[in-house]
Amino acid sequence: MKPTKWIIFDVSGVLTHWTFRNPKGYEINGKHFDGKKIELLYESLEYKEYMTGRISYRKFLEAFFGNQNLDMTVGEFSAIFENDLRPIKGIHELIKKLSSNYKIALASNEGKELAEIRIKKSGVERYVSKKIISYQIGKLKPEKDFFIKTLEILGAKPYECLFIDDSPLNVEAAIAVGIKSLVFTDTSKLKQDLEKIDFQIMI
Repeated sequence: MKPTKWIIFDVSGVLTHWTFRNPKGYEINGKHFDGKKIELLYESLEYKEYMTGRISYRKFLEAFFGNQNLDMTVGEFSAIFENDLRPIKGIHELIKKLSSNYKIALASNEGKELAEIRIKKSGVERYVSKKIISYQIGKLKPEKDFFIKTLEILGAKPYECLFIDDSPLNVEAAIAVGIKSLVFTDTSKLKQDLEKIDFQIMI
């Protein structure tokens, strides 16, 4: 079996939980916002444009606020977003251990500002050697070109990498270009999956 050099982690749903799932909504500056309404931004055309680096953070949010008739500022959104982010339990400790034997990379569909907040909140940045974020390369998972570009940036062959994502569709796309991949559900299951394929987790 050829050795793995890189472990590539998705961010949302793997390092941090998804945001805006609080049924009580959010309060800021005397205003109340429905989380489900804010969460619609992930389905917006503007979000896709932002994730691929075609429009700025401010332009993306202001367009979304206007479309949804939300009385919210960019600053208010940023504060709610950051406060709502929570790391996935146990992932920091696992990545710390894995970084003793493997190079760690992040590969995410996200725009610049939100990616920075997500990665900071995950607490794993000190262990990360490379970050491949969609806004930098203009490609989105599960596009084949996203994974081809990822390999180019890492300077790695497909067999030298393991990719971990909570989206089965993204995992299938990575496998299609020859990258070993695992679907993430929780940290305990990931540890088991890694041990089954003889990955070294330093205790």
